[in-house]
Amino acid sequence: MMRVTLLKMAAAGLALGLMAGASRPAQCSADSYKAAAGKLAAYLRTAGFTKNQVAFLRTQADREVRTLRANALGSQARPCGIDSARAHVIACTRAQLPPLLASTKAPLDSVSKQAIWGRSDRTVREALFAGGFYSCLGAAKDALFVN
Repeated sequence: MMRVTLLKMAAAGLALGLMAGASRPAQCSADSYKAAAGKLAAYLRTAGFTKNQVAFLRTQADREVRTLRANALGSQARPCGIDSARAHVIACTRAQLPPLLASTKAPLDSVSKQAIWGRSDRTVREALFAGGFYSCLGAAKDALFVN
């Protein structure tokens, strides 16, 4: 329950932070997508994710954010560009991870019952990453892209 609440709060915060209003542009990301991805990878390593987990999660997250298209950006987000929108998703994911990882009672390295990106042998730690990532991706789609 707490995890769901945290995800909803983070998604709402992302949407509010990205949308400056109907007549003003969205706030551009301070980091490029590449820089945001690098910061996320560094955090994952310090948070106990293995090298293989970091590689798997980065690959999957990158594949997902690459589906976001510049021609689908809303008018408020268009001045910032697609790199900024993608960076927002990654930065949001990074910001969500500490409270998500702290919120679970399950051992972070135990095998999750939930399949993640087509693999069933993933850990609770990876499941929390995926949940946070999809929350941020959904919030970005709502805030920055034309529906």
